[in-house]
Amino acid sequence: MKILLVIAGAVNFCFALFHVFLGMQLHRAYALTERVRGLLETFNVAGMLVMLLLAYAFLLRGKEVLHTGLGAALLVFTALMYLSRAGAEFLWLDSDLKIAGVCVAVGLLHAVLLAGVRLPKEAA
Repeated sequence: MKILLVIAGAVNFCFALFHVFLGMQLHRAYALTERVRGLLETFNVAGMLVMLLLAYAFLLRGKEVLHTGLGAALLVFTALMYLSRAGAEFLWLDSDLKIAGVCVAVGLLHAVLLAGVRLPKEAA
């Protein structure tokens, strides 16, 4: 499980870096109204911060992720976040199979990690 935690942490960190780049692109998107650009940039920064939190948790607090109820919840919601992003690709976006495939793979990675969660008896 340790190697999967490192992979999950690295992937989330890379996605956070991608969102820095995406934010620079959004800032230069002249076809957007100021209000829409501001909303997109706000959500982008929030998403980047969430991914940095996830990277921190998986890279530096892996034992807690795998042995607490909060860690289990973090894995459930992270898997759902990435899987819902894959679904959004087909519902509202360009139906890019590469993007959807990456999101499904990352979501499944977090689901596999969830299978490795071992809660203490009193916390179960």
